[in-house]
Amino acid sequence: MNRILKIGIVFASIAIGLGFSVGIRAASGPMVYFKSDALNVAPDSEFRVTVLAGSPETINALNLQIGYSADVAELKYVDTKNSLVSFWQDSPRVLSPGILKLEGAASPPFFEGDNGEVASLVFRAIKSGVLNLRLASGNFYLADGQGTAVKPVGRSFQVEISAAGELVTAAIPRDATPPELQIQTTNLTDVKTPLIVFNVQDRESGVNYVAMRSIDWFRWNDWQIVINPVLSPVGAWAIQFQAVNRQNESVFRTIYLWPEISKKSILIFGGLVLLIILVFMFYNKHKRRRL
Repeated sequence: MNRILKIGIVFASIAIGLGFSVGIRAASGPMVYFKSDALNVAPDSEFRVTVLAGSPETINALNLQIGYSADVAELKYVDTKNSLVSFWQDSPRVLSPGILKLEGAASPPFFEGDNGEVASLVFRAIKSGVLNLRLASGNFYLADGQGTAVKPVGRSFQVEISAAGELVTAAIPRDATPPELQIQTTNLTDVKTPLIVFNVQDRESGVNYVAMRSIDWFRWNDWQIVINPVLSPVGAWAIQFQAVNRQNESVFRTIYLWPEISKKSILIFGGLVLLIILVFMFYNKHKRRRL
């Protein structure tokens, strides 16, 4: 069971305990499908195709791989501002030409019903042909306290690209505000399982990536791109996160690990006291020799 699923189970347990419910018309079965206003477009067009989820049971996480015809259309942008996913384990990314990964969890009250937007994909038509979209693989995870995996059925979708098609454009949203970043820590004093969970959202352009760095003594180490959740670096007394959206606006959050600060302060203070004692002893020794 991967880490995003564990977080989804935690959210599900909280929601069950509080009695969350969703009054949305349920789908006939778990399903991933697509919709678009662009059915026949000309080459060089930019157009949107929305990835949708449907489930008759409440789900709190998903892990999907979307296949598309990379030879006839280029994936320019993944818009997640209206996504039912609020907690991405990793930013939506292309695993290989023609395969897009979408993996994350929803916040309470989770999702149940039809037409749940997962992401809106902006394509540029490269040449004449047919853009085929399909569910290559994937799972939904139920909000049942166990994270039970169910396999959705995929409905394929096609967009025809031809000279006779309409030349269309799809505006990519401009984003002048940084992402929202929240940090939650658990077991930071337990060296066996120190865990940090971050929740990052950007409702305008979407999240590009989250990076982390830490400081052990006096210098910060290099930034590293991280996915949820992340282990607290052993020996670090401060950890800094940076969330960057798809317009390169960023926000920073720093957490301080006070038990580690106390331990290092004692070591530094003890070292200084020892140094002072040694200097004093050295001074007295040489002073006696002079006498």
